[in-house]
Amino acid sequence: MTQTVDKQLIRSRFRRQLHQYSRHASLQHRMAQQLVDALTRLKGGGFPRVLEIGCGSGALTQLVADSLDMQAFYANDLVDDCRSAVASAMESAGSTTTQFIAGDIEDDLPLPAELDLIISNATFQWLEDIGALLPRLAARLRPGGVLGFSTFGPDNLREIRDLTGVGLTYPPGEFIADLLQRDFRVLHEWQDTVTMQFKTPLEVVAHLRRTGVNAVRQTTWQRSALDRFVSTYRERWSIGESVTLTYHPLVFVAEKC
Repeated sequence: MTQTVDKQLIRSRFRRQLHQYSRHASLQHRMAQQLVDALTRLKGGGFPRVLEIGCGSGALTQLVADSLDMQAFYANDLVDDCRSAVASAMESAGSTTTQFIAGDIEDDLPLPAELDLIISNATFQWLEDIGALLPRLAARLRPGGVLGFSTFGPDNLREIRDLTGVGLTYPPGEFIADLLQRDFRVLHEWQDTVTMQFKTPLEVVAHLRRTGVNAVRQTTWQRSALDRFVSTYRERWSIGESVTLTYHPLVFVAEKC
């Protein structure tokens, strides 16, 4: 499944919101914890060589540093500014060698080989072609190496897509599992539907802006369009005095065949 994603817009939006992302991305933090818990429960905590894709503000990086026994840690992100968050998170990892790899993971980046673990939190939804990337990642893992990642499913941000017609293409878990089975053995698959509530539709817009998850299209709101958005949002997605926003997190842990 492929989609067209404006990577320059993603880079710009996430760089702008990096300083406040951690304060507002509570769901993404829970997804990172779910991922690490599943990984350590299934495979223990010993992974000498680890690559994190889409490290962002370092939420997953910190969990990895605190939970896993590593010798070398490689972190990648589209936003070069994230290297400082990685350095800060990895201070607690003691003697672990750390390297930051800036750039788009779908480009031909100089990735390390013979990895024991590739891990990623709330990043794979931005991929243009997950089916093309997975075998490339498998090639970087040693036999028996592990790929663990979280992403989002088809119901993600359904309110926004319903009202604006704009959004990412979120493949269902079954589709991702089928892709994984070409190079991996799926050890763990989990999904959930999380309904968040906000006082007003404008609070929803502010939340999306602060977490960067609306970095799909450059949009300038005219006052009349914003007023229609607010009134229609209340009409369709109200619960009592609040309005809803839906997330559909998915978590996978898979072992290279």
